[in-house]
Amino acid sequence: MPRPSNTEARRAELLDAFQHVLAREGYDGASVKRIAAQAGLTAGLVHYHFANKQALLLGLVERMLANINARAVASVAEGAPRARLRAWIDAILGLGDSADPDLVACWVLIGSEALRRPEVQTIYADAVGEAVHAAGALLAGVLKAEGGNLAKVDAAARTMVNTIEGTFRVAAGAPGILPPGSAADDLYALAEALITAAQA
Repeated sequence: MPRPSNTEARRAELLDAFQHVLAREGYDGASVKRIAAQAGLTAGLVHYHFANKQALLLGLVERMLANINARAVASVAEGAPRARLRAWIDAILGLGDSADPDLVACWVLIGSEALRRPEVQTIYADAVGEAVHAAGALLAGVLKAEGGNLAKVDAAARTMVNTIEGTFRVAAGAPGILPPGSAADDLYALAEALITAAQA
């Protein structure tokens, strides 16, 4: 596998720094000066690799989505339908060895920026749409294997993704409200309830 170029490596460093600063300072507080300091670089190098802060935000969103999608695809490659659904929930929630609270905080901030910036809204909407599609395919897999009404799959998938997005906001905006590990347990229970409802 070829090594990443210096430009790719430097861009990755800057995105790491931006993610760190964004999670702690918010979008408005994530100045190029702070990002450069976090990366141990000059502000000029930030501007060399990214035209502006918006380009950094779009780059971070794209990288986050690629990472989430890679985790999700890897997690559901094998197994029984219910196991694949649970693995997808874990991947979307970012559980396991690669769990990163900064990613959750950044994702919540990105959702907020989607309200103000059309270019972010487009990427965010696509990501949420992909999550609904993935949840629907996995729920349909369970119902095909065990029997159930596939007409209810789309509504069930939307409910799951809406719950995930709400969970992220509560976890980031009101730390301590959700007990550790409760999000996954709640989503497993929700998935089971949605499957049971579709089987009735």
